[in-house]
Amino acid sequence: MRLGKDIIGKWIVTTNEGRQMGKVKDLLLDPSLSQLNGIFVAREGMFRRKTVYIPREYVVVYGVDAVLIESESSVVDSRSHPIDGWVRLTEIIGRPIDTPGGTKLATLGDMILNAEGQITGFSLAKVSVTGPIADNRAIARPAIIDTGNEDGTMTIDLSMAESLGMPTETTTFMHAIDRDEEAAVETESVFEDAVEEKSPASELDLAEELSPAEELAEIEAEVADGLIEPPESLESAE
Repeated sequence: MRLGKDIIGKWIVTTNEGRQMGKVKDLLLDPSLSQLNGIFVAREGMFRRKTVYIPREYVVVYGVDAVLIESESSVVDSRSHPIDGWVRLTEIIGRPIDTPGGTKLATLGDMILNAEGQITGFSLAKVSVTGPIADNRAIARPAIIDTGNEDGTMTIDLSMAESLGMPTETTTFMHAIDRDEEAAVETESVFEDAVEEKSPASELDLAEELSPAEELAEIEAEVADGLIEPPESLESAE
């Protein structure tokens, strides 16, 4: 088990060539906040924004110092691989957590992941009640009634949260991280070799972003060919 914030900020390295593909900027979750869907890398474009990310299935291992992916082709974007409804972890950190009756319990601190990328629960911050959830400072995912994606407030079944408890308390998180460190010797070796060899910049790093004028010309060409509808910004410009 590990916390989501343990992954953010780590280098992304390919296993086939040891190339660094940048750092993990954020994590992408499914709408139900039940699993990790991908790793957020960047946002690109001026008129047609796209998210550059790595689908979860292309991740080889979440190591101590780096996240290993298969190759550069593991990096995709939201135009070719839509991510409608996906939620960024940083968007839900700090989200208020209430009971159905409106009693304020805490704010969301982080998500807790298992080895399969499933979200088993959430750590808590600013706990305002006493009892089991205050002691655990965490809640299990099944106790959530409403994720809060619509109104910005997560609602949980307090009785269920207290009865389920959380098998991954803070000390267990640390033990899990210790186990990861013992199992990540190979991961560290690949990462260190990539740094020492000073591998050439990846195609993603070398690729030049289109200038606003070039991007606008590209859009106008696609509109003229009937491939896309003209964006609102383009219509207003006309």
